[in-house]
Amino acid sequence: MTFKDIEFKQSILQTAEQQIHIHNLKVVCENLKEFNKRNSDEKDIRYNYHKRKTGYFNKENFVFDRINETGGYSHYSDSYFTPNWFVYISRNTEEFKMWVDRYCNRVYDSFEQYRNLYGSEEIDLFVKLFKDFYPQGGFLNSEQIEIFKKKINIKCELAQSYK
Repeated sequence: MTFKDIEFKQSILQTAEQQIHIHNLKVVCENLKEFNKRNSDEKDIRYNYHKRKTGYFNKENFVFDRINETGGYSHYSDSYFTPNWFVYISRNTEEFKMWVDRYCNRVYDSFEQYRNLYGSEEIDLFVKLFKDFYPQGGFLNSEQIEIFKKKINIKCELAQSYK
């Protein structure tokens, strides 16, 4: 089984957590595909899904880390595309009202920082990446998709107001 632009050890699909890994890989793959499509001018961003120590207690968890390839990636890739966040929201849809605002605010806050550095190019990039965007993976219902798109489009309109 393969997932475009994501590297992982096939052996994880032979464990008791197989369905968890497949879910995580599917959600991230679908969102990564959308992100790369929206920014087709750049080289596709790729990730490694693996176990590493995270958090305050340094516990081992499976996470997605961007693969740094020669030539690098643009500044926005780590702030605008956060695969572990997509996995979290796919597993916590009952908290939709909380995380939709957090997500939209977080990416907009990153935009604000980058706008100061990169100017109007950042405005165009933000709108290209997020206009009518919603998390892929089939875990949102149609009402949630519309709410998400409305909230992220408000952030796009705010970004465009700087022009």
